[in-house]
Amino acid sequence: MKTGHRRMPDDDPLCCCEYISELGERSHILACLCDCEALDTAFDRLFTCRRVPAPYWSRIKATAMDRIRVPWLGGAKRVELDLVSPIILLPTVLLLACHSWTMLMITFSVLPFALYFIHRRCSSSRTRTKFFLSWTVTSLVVLLGVFQLEVVPYLEILFSENTVLMLAVAFTCLCAYQVHSCPPDLVATGVTLEAGKSVEACSVNVPYSETEDAKCSVCQVVQPPRCSHCHLCGRCFLKRDHHCVWLDTCIGEKNHRAFILGLLGLVVSLIYGANLTLTTVCRPKMLWDTFLIPDNCFEVYEDIHISLCFVSAVYALLVSIPVALMLFQQLWLVAINTTIYEMRRHKIGVVQ
Repeated sequence: MKTGHRRMPDDDPLCCCEYISELGERSHILACLCDCEALDTAFDRLFTCRRVPAPYWSRIKATAMDRIRVPWLGGAKRVELDLVSPIILLPTVLLLACHSWTMLMITFSVLPFALYFIHRRCSSSRTRTKFFLSWTVTSLVVLLGVFQLEVVPYLEILFSENTVLMLAVAFTCLCAYQVHSCPPDLVATGVTLEAGKSVEACSVNVPYSETEDAKCSVCQVVQPPRCSHCHLCGRCFLKRDHHCVWLDTCIGEKNHRAFILGLLGLVVSLIYGANLTLTTVCRPKMLWDTFLIPDNCFEVYEDIHISLCFVSAVYALLVSIPVALMLFQQLWLVAINTTIYEMRRHKIGVVQ
């Protein structure tokens, strides 16, 4: 006998704790562990020391993702773990690093490898996830929150300095919004290699050459020159550079300029904000009688608020390193008129 699942008339409204499952059945969030045959079979096999086949784990994961919900008006809403997990993980990592220098070294040494491992797993399985986009937004909110709520109240930051930083952050956010909301031009879908097909029906604002055309093995569309398929987006894009997991969108001809400007604004924001924070919580000194830089930070762990500011600044500096490397790589590729995709396919050089 099934428990927790029942079919109801369509006109019967859902309460805040009910939802329609992926099987089309009406269910309740309190029945999250009921009627999961894959879970029952997996436990039976584990208790009898037998191997659990991989399909069972996939079914358990899909069922769990569908049943993890929170009460909401009009029906329980599903909690997307890839969106929620960075909101929990990043503050936890920063708080752990606030305890001591040892924890700072451990957490910030493990964090890059953990993110790289998650990225490799998603790339190898060609799984599109919102985890890295959520991590980007969470990092922005946390760093800005710490700066405005913890660093600025020390009254060491000038109004002009705070204004410059906020303008740089706003510029970066504007560029990121343009990159995310304006993906590169798509190749028209549903267009196949047919006799007499016009060039305009196969491409968008890109010169077409009959001697250079190709057919995408996935989309089954005619690809104009310098066009490639993104397995995460499931579409073909013109002059595609790469799929940016941190913004969850492809970078191509249409949004490439905004992407580079966003990288520049992000590097400036991270380094400038980190310097303002470190010169506030550490003992500063003048460099060349012009720049104020941190000198002695050995006393930052005497107070949790100061250590939180210090850890956030260190995190910002660590993030600025790969961002700066990406910026330099993009500028170099623009200088030689090529893309990351073409570079990986050993097409380094000037592309006509």
